Amino acid sequence: MRRAEARGLFAWLAVGAGLLLVLLVVSLLPRGGPRPLTDGQLRIVSLAPSITQVVNELGLGRRVVAVGDFDELAPPKTPSLGRYVDLDLERLTTLAPTHVLAMTGQAGLPKRVGEMADAGRFALT
Repeated sequence: MRRAEARGLFAWLAVGAGLLLVLLVVSLLPRGGPRPLTDGQLRIVSLAPSITQVVNELGLGRRVVAVGDFDELAPPKTPSLGRYVDLDLERLTTLAPTHVLAMTGQAGLPKRVGEMADAGRFALT
């Protein structure tokens, strides 16, 4: 890979990480609903290794209760919910996350995950 291409790739990764950071912070801001969560109450599910990396950089890695397959950045023994397109939703429910952090492609999120968020089970970012 040429140096210019590597710099361009790094720039895009930095922008993506920055956006994820903003989304995470915004999702944690109090709104008119229930009282805000303290750090000890956070239960985060990260469905992408890049999100897990940002969560770790924020010092919240100990709050990750589950990840998707192939996430090597999660703390040891963190449960996996499977592949993004085929998540174990029953296990997701039993883990009772406060926040599910995901990156979506053209297909979007699995429909049931969106429905669970709409029902107030967790914040979806």
